[in-house]
Amino acid sequence: MTEYPVMFFSTPMIRALLAGRKTQMRKLRWQDRETTTPGCFYPTIWQRVRAGDRLWVKEPFVPRYFADDAPAYRADWTESASDVATAPRWLSAVLMPRSASRLTLGVTEVRFERLQDISEEDAEAEGMQEPSLRDLGGTLAQAAWSERQMFARLWEVVNGLGAWKRNPEVVALSFTVARKMA
Repeated sequence: MTEYPVMFFSTPMIRALLAGRKTQMRKLRWQDRETTTPGCFYPTIWQRVRAGDRLWVKEPFVPRYFADDAPAYRADWTESASDVATAPRWLSAVLMPRSASRLTLGVTEVRFERLQDISEEDAEAEGMQEPSLRDLGGTLAQAAWSERQMFARLWEVVNGLGAWKRNPEVVALSFTVARKMA
């Protein structure tokens, strides 16, 4: 078993993990390194992950919030007009040590597939039913999209226009979520 830190989850995805709505993720299998060697593709770290490995989630946080010794996490913070003056100064996920991580993902399955092979069930396991993801700058008609359509839209938002159409090879990871109790 190997442990890897992961820090690419957005606030809505952290919330989906916490609520148990996200149990899968997809990452590019090959990374295009056009800037170093045109036309060459290199394996990503995701090709090394195997069933049984653990991923510990790094997220924006404050190490000790007020007098409490426990960290505060950005995904738990709800902002209102009155909170602006008292909002903590969030540290980047890059700075989170293992001891402050509250989420550990136990990898149960690793598959290599084309991006567009994602099923409705897999898109739902990606956390697409998270309410805040229904508002990606879309129209009212898009609010009725299927989870797979929402995943395609999110992939384009994150990876750029045309990213879904390119249909790259991805590593599809299924996992269980273990939450560290405070």
